[in-house]
Amino acid sequence: MRSVKRGLLTLVGLSALSLAFASATALGTTPLASAATTSTPAVVHSCPTTPTSGHFACLVLKRTDAHPQFTNQAAPNAIPSGVGYGPSQLQSAYNIVSQAASAGGGKTIALVDAFDYGNAQSDLNTYRSAAGLSATTLTKVNQNGAASPLPAAPPANDDWTLEEALDLDMASAICPNCHLALVEAQDRKSVV
Repeated sequence: MRSVKRGLLTLVGLSALSLAFASATALGTTPLASAATTSTPAVVHSCPTTPTSGHFACLVLKRTDAHPQFTNQAAPNAIPSGVGYGPSQLQSAYNIVSQAASAGGGKTIALVDAFDYGNAQSDLNTYRSAAGLSATTLTKVNQNGAASPLPAAPPANDDWTLEEALDLDMASAICPNCHLALVEAQDRKSVV
């Protein structure tokens, strides 16, 4: 079971990393308008905890120098053009547009992350609505596969909620018909 969890997390992490590079390369675009004029983006770590050998780490970087201009007031939650990638761009980058439209029903993508992400369902629904996808039900379980008790919220110095949000949003974008299960480990040491 431990190697399955490790494999799933490695697969998810590598998928997210390759997704970012493949999407940018395949589309030949810059995700943010400010990226074209800034040689070194200003970033902060979402989870500043130093990675420890044998434990998984949240490696999310947040841009602090990019402030998108929202011009479409008719759809305030829509994903702004030129600010990140939505489902259609991600599916095009991987040449899976037709499969994403028809496949995935009855399939489950399990994502393993640390700590509880209390707003996971509502944040996922907000993303899916902004991306033009229908709402979905997210299954959350603890590291033992039980619906309760869920782990505690992440400590302020190790906030995994952004990592979990990115994982859920990207899995949802790539396979909008798939069911999503979020496996929440007690802490970052328990993920392995």
